Amino acid sequence: MLIWMTVAIFLFGASLQDQERLYVIDNENNRIFSIGMDGGEARGVLASPHRPSAMAVAGGHVYWFDMGTNSIRRVGMDGSAGTVVVADALEIPEQHPSQQGQPMAELSLFMVDADRDQAVWLNPFDGNLGAARLSNGTPMDPIRPERQGDISSFTVSPRDGDIFWASLMHVSRARSDGSGGDRIALAMMEGAGGPTFQFPELLTLDSDDNFLYWTSSLDAGRETGIFRVPVGSGARAEVEIAARTQGKIAGMAIGGSGEFAYFITGGAEGELLRIAFDGSGPVLLADAPHAIATARDPESGAIFWLQREPGQDHGMIWRLHGDGPPEVILRSFDTETLAIDSETETLYTAGTMVGGVRAFGMDGLFSHEVGGGIFGRRIAALTLHPAENNFYLIGNYSSPGDILRLAKDGGGLEVIQASPRTSQATALTLDPDAGKLYYMNSNQGIRERSTDGGETGSTSIVRRRGTQPFEGQTVLDAENRHLYYTNMEQGIVGRVLLSDMTEEILIEGLNKPFGIALSSAEGAIFWTDEDGLHRADLDGTSPEKLRDDTGPRARLLLVVR
Repeated sequence: MLIWMTVAIFLFGASLQDQERLYVIDNENNRIFSIGMDGGEARGVLASPHRPSAMAVAGGHVYWFDMGTNSIRRVGMDGSAGTVVVADALEIPEQHPSQQGQPMAELSLFMVDADRDQAVWLNPFDGNLGAARLSNGTPMDPIRPERQGDISSFTVSPRDGDIFWASLMHVSRARSDGSGGDRIALAMMEGAGGPTFQFPELLTLDSDDNFLYWTSSLDAGRETGIFRVPVGSGARAEVEIAARTQGKIAGMAIGGSGEFAYFITGGAEGELLRIAFDGSGPVLLADAPHAIATARDPESGAIFWLQREPGQDHGMIWRLHGDGPPEVILRSFDTETLAIDSETETLYTAGTMVGGVRAFGMDGLFSHEVGGGIFGRRIAALTLHPAENNFYLIGNYSSPGDILRLAKDGGGLEVIQASPRTSQATALTLDPDAGKLYYMNSNQGIRERSTDGGETGSTSIVRRRGTQPFEGQTVLDAENRHLYYTNMEQGIVGRVLLSDMTEEILIEGLNKPFGIALSSAEGAIFWTDEDGLHRADLDGTSPEKLRDDTGPRARLLLVVR
């Protein structure tokens, strides 16, 4: 499987006071971040759900655990300003199947304490509670409360940081460092037929820390009960049932000061419901198919839930606020390429999953889709003509590798050049002043053609040498009329002078170079290979390495603003 990462350079303005930054679309880790031109000062822009499994809401952010990347991520409650909070959250045993490329085990127990700057989770591999700082991702010592049996569920008090957990049929409480583990309840209720024991799940507290709640199945799984116990005294207390509902509860959050619960049911027919503890309800609030976790913001009252279909990596985060309709605040992106409209400050991304173009604000907030699903499969390259308000792209339309033109409003799709299956276009660069498109062909090299879509065919600029495919990226230096390119198999960065088609190899011996971009203001080219992100002067001299975490097959794009 090919792993793509896109890096984009946006030149903000033409004056010396304006700032230039490299924007990195890391599809391997489902995130977008930006860095300075020296490779430093990283800033998160967008983090996308990739096999999400657990969530929490705190401090004005939505947090989730991302199994696909073994990280904790967050976004604002409107879906903006997403970033990775904790990388490599779990220490995975070497013999675990995920170390051999298999899916990682579900992590479903996860809490965030914004006031104490920590995230806490249950490590499914060793049964201990792990923790890390939210501010910088620094790991903290594992929390090991004194217990008997495995922890089946836990929660953390936002007031004092105390930890509550369930183990077998017991519910216990400990201080934030794991000391002083005291059993506060036996999950049992006396009934007409004798005692009924529970195995607590989904532990949570009300906003005032008056009661601890959990769920447990009733009537051989046909019903689920919501149970609670007072926590103020710390002594073992009597358990009472607050509510009961049909079916299984997949996630729960307590509303108000403990008057009702919000919960989601799992499966394709999943729903978000509210049930009052006075016996009324439940009330349907929204359809929530394939919901797997939910959380509530106590300040705004907004409800959030994660949606992920079985067997799928991508997910979505939904929000329901007040009487408004439910809305998606964040969804998985599968991005291979990027363009930007500087006038409207809009990021356009495209990739394999949606088959269309997605628009984001510069803060990462999703805006809208352009021609969503019209291609059905991969969009391999995307560029925006600023004067025409058209996208030029390479997409799977009549055949893979077609060169297409699409209006920015999603209409007027045209095939500029159909691509035979044996000769597919890959990289694409637009020269708006000359009315040219330069594209890479793995079997032929680099070619050019007119943007008018007429009968005129393409002509060769750089020919393929040998039998290896010509793979890489291109970027135009419009001022000096050079087209720069990378060639992965030959390990080179080269350029061609477009006035007379003179070719020049600038840098050799590279480790599969792929992405390339340049900054006229810096007088520099940037490229990525399997060793990281690099920089050199426009003539290829003074090469230096900037970063080693950009990954292979990174794409670079120059946009002047």
